[in-house]
Amino acid sequence: MSPTERECVVWQNTQAKDEVHQVLFWEWSKSEAFVFEKMGNGTVRMHALHGSGSGNGITLEVVASKGKAKGGVSFGAWSATGASDDTTYEFRNLEDAQEWADWYVLYEHADKSVADFDDTYNCYYGDCSRKPDMEEITRFPWVPNPEPGVYSLPITDSLAGEGWKERLDALESVRADEPDHKVIHVAEASTQKSTVSFGLWFTVKQTGGGKVSDGLGGQQDKYEAGGGTKAEVSVVTETSLEERKVMTDGKYFTTFTTDSTMGGQIMLAMSGLPMLKGKLGGGVGGGDSTTESSAISVLWNADGTVDHIMFRTSTTTLEKWSEEAGGSVQVGYGPFEVFNAGGYKTWGGADGTQSMVEVTIPMDGLTEEAREMLQGNAEKLFPRDEDGTLDKDAAIDFGKDWSSTYAGDILDEISEAGGARSLEYDVDQEQEGSKASVRVAPIKLWSSTWSEVDTEKTLTSSSLQYIDVNGDSRTVDPAPKCRAQTKDTSGADYYDAGGSDPVTSSHPDGEGYYRDRSVTPVG
Repeated sequence: MSPTERECVVWQNTQAKDEVHQVLFWEWSKSEAFVFEKMGNGTVRMHALHGSGSGNGITLEVVASKGKAKGGVSFGAWSATGASDDTTYEFRNLEDAQEWADWYVLYEHADKSVADFDDTYNCYYGDCSRKPDMEEITRFPWVPNPEPGVYSLPITDSLAGEGWKERLDALESVRADEPDHKVIHVAEASTQKSTVSFGLWFTVKQTGGGKVSDGLGGQQDKYEAGGGTKAEVSVVTETSLEERKVMTDGKYFTTFTTDSTMGGQIMLAMSGLPMLKGKLGGGVGGGDSTTESSAISVLWNADGTVDHIMFRTSTTTLEKWSEEAGGSVQVGYGPFEVFNAGGYKTWGGADGTQSMVEVTIPMDGLTEEAREMLQGNAEKLFPRDEDGTLDKDAAIDFGKDWSSTYAGDILDEISEAGGARSLEYDVDQEQEGSKASVRVAPIKLWSSTWSEVDTEKTLTSSSLQYIDVNGDSRTVDPAPKCRAQTKDTSGADYYDAGGSDPVTSSHPDGEGYYRDRSVTPVG
């Protein structure tokens, strides 16, 4: 039996926009991203992602100063749920993918114009019953009056309908010009995430004081800019549980992700693969920032049986830099800061490496006994109610010795079926954004952050290690799916016929706007 290997990403560019808003103990967020990927088979894939979330928790920060020194300690705990849409496209080359992405910018702009008009005048599921305002009226030609040389305002009852028709026509025109594309799958995901954070920082004012540029054409105190000595320590632990359903074939993924060291070790034991546990038994040190992440994913068939199970661990080490410009108003009581309100523009970047190891265990080819055992473990990891709904309050039992469930011939089977693939990437990242907040004593009353992040990952090495039928360990370098291959995309029917109706942030109920679905007649 040959080991199963997932498709290999040899280059990836992610362009993401996020915004997060918090008021006291409530938080909500919105995100959008384009992800371009060059695959080992020579094709290019692109993911169009749209997500939103909300949750509750608390953020506390105590800030104190004395003389030239200023420092603080912070703590936060949040729980949030979210939903996202993911459409994956495939293209012959990067040029075709970029052409489609450029078209999408025009499409989303036209779609937003329709959505904004519908929000104002209730035209899609209503009948444009809300009357236009004077600003909208002035956009339409005046109506000739029977008296020569006299013009009258148009009848307002018809204005919204005319404006609606104009925008729908523009949207339909852009939609008809969608470039060549191939939809691989369409998916919807729901996520539950928990985050606990702790931070400690301090600065010492630079001797001599004075002013420095604030990066926005003005001046600010060196102390405010963080001049002199500065140090910061932060620890963030995050876990997430995601259910992702692929609408095109009815299959769905369930994934549990954690960045805790204990969680990672438990997942390695779950895999039952000694080679994987040996490979990832220790962490990677050094660098300005090192993060660990471990995940277990189960791909379920539409009938609830397990298709395959995947384990993945990664270590990302980045050298980061950041700058910010802005200011704040502060009120102190003794050494403590009791009020702070301010806003900043931020920008920065990072570069480094990411090491990833993943194992995919397929159910095909395993004995009935091995399949039943893996199916049972998957159902225990991700329990469901009578209706088949995932129990999102369930958590992995970290006290269980999962490795003891694999023994004898079953362990040999799993070892032969699931190889450990190692991937090494170079990572380069640029980001910019802005943030604002108001804090009274230790409680953050309000905060908002907006960010745009551009991340590029390039594969530098890969290998696949597996156990052959004789029980010997084998290594293939580079990994088969990461080799330079050419998938045949020359056929005239490679690309899909017709439009793909891509999701945008303005779509009602996840569906696009169409003339024939509008309640308001548009002629």
